Formats: sequence, structure tokens, C-alpha cells
Amino acid sequence: MMSKFHQDLDELTEDVVEMGELVLAMLDRSVKALREGDMEAADWVIQKEKEVLRMDSLIEDEAMRLMALFQPMAKDMRRLATILKMITYMERVGKYGFNIAKASKSLEEFESCCTMPS
Repeated sequence: MMSKFHQDLDELTEDVVEMGELVLAMLDRSVKALREGDMEAADWVIQKEKEVLRMDSLIEDEAMRLMALFQPMAKDMRRLATILKMITYMERVGKYGFNIAKASKSLEEFESCCTMPS
């Protein structure tokens, strides 16, 4: 039988994987927006920024709750510490994707307003 702590920790790990998949998709789509001028992709990435911030906050709160309530031992504490470190980096990757998408939109606007008619 799995303890409540381990069940919650496994669910938290699944949330981290979901966040990782989201920031990876954001980075992929932002690069596509920059390379191909795909403004729908850029808009999608920009809209997802708040979702990444929400996930970061929820995962951090849950990790802290698990530490405070269950006082995990070494192996589980390392897992929680790794989760906290990972979400910090994933939030940063999401921000990079967001910034690339914003730059893509600015470049598109610049090109559309400053191109000379043939």
C-alpha cells in the first residue's frame, strides 16, 4: 500500500513532467515563430506564459507542503529538492520562449510597416 506522502509525491512529479512538456512546446513554437514568421505560434506561446507561472507556483507550494507535513527522509527530500530546482529552470525556459515569441511579433510588425511596396 502506497502512503499518502508517496502518492502526493508521485502526483507532484507528474505535474513537473507536464510543466516540462509545456515549456518545451513553448520553446519549440517560439523558435518556429521566429524562423517562419508564424504569428499564431507566437501568440500561443505568449498566452501560455501565465500558465507556466501558475504551474511553478502550485508545484512549489505543494513541494513545501509535503516537506512541512511529512518531514521526508534523505531520498524523498532529494527528490523534492530536485523538483524545486527543476521548476526554477523550467520557468526560465518558458520565459525564454515567451521572449522569443515577443521578439518574433516585434520583428513581424517592423517588417510589415517598413517594407517598401514594389
